[in-house]
Amino acid sequence: MSTTLKLSKDASGKSVEQTLYRGMIGSLLYLTASRPDISFSVGVCARYQADPKESHLSSVKRIIRYVNGTSNYGIWYSFDTNASLVGFSDADWAGNCDDRKSTSGGCFFLGNNLVSWFCKKQNSISLSTAEAEYIAAGSGCTKLLWMKQMLVDYGFNQVFGSTNNTKVQQFVDVMSHEFEMSLVGELSYFLGLQIRQMNDGIFITQAKYAKNLVKKFGLENAKRCDTPMSTTLKLSKDASGKSVEQTLYRGMIGSLLYLTASRPNISFSVGVCARYQADPKESHLSSVKRIIRYVNGTSNYGIWYSFDTNASLVGFSDADWAGNCDDRKSTSGSCFFLGNNLVSWFCKKQNSISLSTAEAEYIAAGSGCTQLLWMKQMLVDYGFNQGTLTLFCDNMSAINISKNPVQHSRTKHIDIRHHFIRELVENKCIVLEHVGTNDQLADLFTKPLDATRFKTLSRSIGICLVE
Repeated sequence: MSTTLKLSKDASGKSVEQTLYRGMIGSLLYLTASRPDISFSVGVCARYQADPKESHLSSVKRIIRYVNGTSNYGIWYSFDTNASLVGFSDADWAGNCDDRKSTSGGCFFLGNNLVSWFCKKQNSISLSTAEAEYIAAGSGCTKLLWMKQMLVDYGFNQVFGSTNNTKVQQFVDVMSHEFEMSLVGELSYFLGLQIRQMNDGIFITQAKYAKNLVKKFGLENAKRCDTPMSTTLKLSKDASGKSVEQTLYRGMIGSLLYLTASRPNISFSVGVCARYQADPKESHLSSVKRIIRYVNGTSNYGIWYSFDTNASLVGFSDADWAGNCDDRKSTSGSCFFLGNNLVSWFCKKQNSISLSTAEAEYIAAGSGCTQLLWMKQMLVDYGFNQGTLTLFCDNMSAINISKNPVQHSRTKHIDIRHHFIRELVENKCIVLEHVGTNDQLADLFTKPLDATRFKTLSRSIGICLVE
């Protein structure tokens, strides 16, 4: 980033395409995992994703040109180190041209190795350099304390699992010979996940985290809901609506996203609300609060993994055609089971507009096949070979398209990248089978449902309460 150019909203500048700009930012953000030296530059440019201008695009392109010249660079982690945790904090006082807020930055080392870093615009305006630096130091201290706890969980508490007690003891003997350690018993709590191991299965919940989440946003006394999202309300950008604080809204979304690790039945609702983080309105905030009110009434619920199962991998795929009110794009949703147990799920807005229900379902099935193939390879790596995989779909037209190699008016416009499903069917890698609408478990990941059906599908994927 140039030292002479100060980015601002540039209200009089020429706007550029949001999709391109956000795509660049997203790609660069992922690159910061091994290139912390570009974190600040990318973070500054990311502030203008809501309405990017040519000046912002130019700055992003400059970062990419720098990356092009240093593409082989990475981060070095030395074995010649120790377990001492230290941090550095700094602030750029009033560095933002738009609102004169300061930027906090920090980096943290475990011995000689960089293990974490951040750069973030402060929430309030600092009246002096000292105040800005003090706020930055507070953020650094918070991070250090969290990392200290992580080291307790990770560095000194090793988690391992086995179904064979003899192998467990052999592993403990080997580790005890190499390191000073002791076996403390079965895993019961890890990174916010509460694990209850029983004779017939394992119950994973985030009850403590869920209760703290509700309390954090002051909704512990609010009226509870039977479902996380209304079936009658369709969220949109709501351009005429009253804006709400971005920080609060994004904080709610981030907290709920972590909760989906044990509560996949709220994934769709949280995902829909997450689309409006760039400019949240009161209608969006109301929907997020409804999800939290639902969580408040079901905070002790979790996901059940039964031992009475097998190693057969199957998937369910569904789509909500033109369900997005803003651009009429469809939503793909899938869930995947290993035997009776849910092991993976996703819900995602499709990249292109589908001209029919069949097309939307076919594209969703293609995404489901991709995930199934990846999971099949993962199981092979673990020693579990799979034969022909089954993907359940409730749309006969989509199933017929996958079996019919002839191009016709219904399919010729579908992007060719989605047609790889035909090859999978022909090679008997995957078979698409029809499932009745009432038995379509992926409905939970594509659309809001009434209370009866929502509870039924939630139970079907393993969401329950274990006393």
